[in-house]
Amino acid sequence: EQRLDDCYIDVLDNPPTPKTFGGTLLHVLTHTTVHRWEAQHILQRLGIHDLIEGDALSWEWRLHNHAL
Repeated sequence: EQRLDDCYIDVLDNPPTPKTFGGTLLHVLTHTTVHRWEAQHILQRLGIHDLIEGDALSWEWRLHNHAL
C-alpha cells in the first residue's frame, strides 16, 4: 500500500517523536545484527579468532558440514 513513509508517534520516546513505518521495520530487521557484530568484536579482542560469520545460515552450514 506504499505506506513505508507514513508516520506514527512513538510515545515511549521522551518527548514523543514521529517515526516512519519503513524506518521502524528496517530498525527491527537490523538491530540484532549490530549486537552480533559488537559481540564478535569483543570476542576477537579477547583473542578468540576462529569465529564464523554471525548469521543463522552460516551456523547451520557449519553444523551440517562438520557433521559429515
